[in-house]
Amino acid sequence: MMPVYQKSLGYTVRKARHKAKLSQSELAEVLGIGLRTVGDIENYRSNLTMETLYPLIRTLNIDPADIFYPERSDTTNGAAAELKAKLATCTEAEAILLNEICEAALRTLRSPKSYSVYKQK
Repeated sequence: MMPVYQKSLGYTVRKARHKAKLSQSELAEVLGIGLRTVGDIENYRSNLTMETLYPLIRTLNIDPADIFYPERSDTTNGAAAELKAKLATCTEAEAILLNEICEAALRTLRSPKSYSVYKQK
């Protein structure tokens, strides 16, 4: 039986590689690993070392939670996934400001008056 992490790792890597518009061979070249290794990862047959996993996650800008907590991954909500991807590219200063903006916006959206108007849409 395959470990759960192999499937979530393979799925997440394949999805991120496609989003980055890289072929398996291009990703292998960037990471300095074999093409077969990339194929094994994406086909749930790999048990990676940190020397491979770390640059793979960094290169493809993968949130490690998508691999280690796949049940938390939001694969059905495109807007939330898009927002998450945008936030991953922010500087700390930008994240602090955006956090304050989001908190204010959510308070407004969740207020009883706003919620009833928003809910009708």
